Amino acid sequence: MRKIFYSLCHASYLIVLINVFLSSGSAYGVNIFEDPNKHFAIDLPAGWELQPQTNKEVFVFKGGDNSIIMQYFPNINGREELFAQAVTALRSSGLPNAAPSGQLKDLTVNNNMARYGVYTDEVQYGSVKVELYGLLGGLSLRKGGVYFLSVVSKGTMEKLGSTLEKTFQSIRVIGQPIAGVGDVSSVSADTTIKNQTVFDHEYLSLTLPTGWVSQSIPGNFEKEVIGWLKSERIAGASITVSCYRGWRYNYSNVRRAGLKTIALTYPKGQQMLREPTNLRTYDEYDAKLELWRGATDAGGQTVFLQSPMAVMRTKNCWLLMIGYTPDASGAQLDKEFTDIVKSAK
Repeated sequence: MRKIFYSLCHASYLIVLINVFLSSGSAYGVNIFEDPNKHFAIDLPAGWELQPQTNKEVFVFKGGDNSIIMQYFPNINGREELFAQAVTALRSSGLPNAAPSGQLKDLTVNNNMARYGVYTDEVQYGSVKVELYGLLGGLSLRKGGVYFLSVVSKGTMEKLGSTLEKTFQSIRVIGQPIAGVGDVSSVSADTTIKNQTVFDHEYLSLTLPTGWVSQSIPGNFEKEVIGWLKSERIAGASITVSCYRGWRYNYSNVRRAGLKTIALTYPKGQQMLREPTNLRTYDEYDAKLELWRGATDAGGQTVFLQSPMAVMRTKNCWLLMIGYTPDASGAQLDKEFTDIVKSAK
């Protein structure tokens, strides 16, 4: 009897040791990252690390030659809009023709509304074409939301595709239990251009009408430019968004900066079509809008364009927005430009 009792105790002791070992391995094996600002947590693949940040809301995680980019948006909560931001980032990063590879998925991730999908595009490197894949996700949080983006080669897609998808599926509010994936449904169309999207910057948020997307800012733009918007419905239409910060700025000198830009853009002459008029935004800002027509040279011919311009004092800066479009679509741009200005937050 004593021998049997000893054996049972020994077995129980081994079971306890095994359970402790397994639980310890689980706890220390997971590479959990928590946003210092407490917006989200994510389980990264083993060995992946956060890279030095230049923007507290943009996160780049690296593991070997691969990376994940995430951005937190305090003013965007819809999974469709967050996913659209991911698509915009992908197309602006060198895959301009990226399109869905199969259907997108709407789902819940740890009880948070989410959208996930894979996009693909071919990139030319010299005489060689390389097929690249973008693994994209948008996920709503209790406050705001994030997008998820990882660009990989075909070989890496085969090796790490499921791992990266599981990484996306681990995103949650800090302290929120991991509930897994649920309510999965297919989204057959690329709806990211059919819906409104949001331009979100630490100084400014703008709601963009259908077809407007944010582009990477060219290196030759002035340092005050924080956004470059383009329309995929109005041919040749774009808008620059500038923020002037500091005590020395006011309506007069910011407007002068805008007029100087218009003069440089249209060296063959400018004509004011509408004098500055007052506009009240949805967020109770007072803006002044005006409209210009200018002439420039294109391939030896004189062409005319129209440029609506807005100057407005927001809580973070003096905002200057200037639009550009061929003369024939001036009225359409003027309307959508006004709608964008009204949405400023």
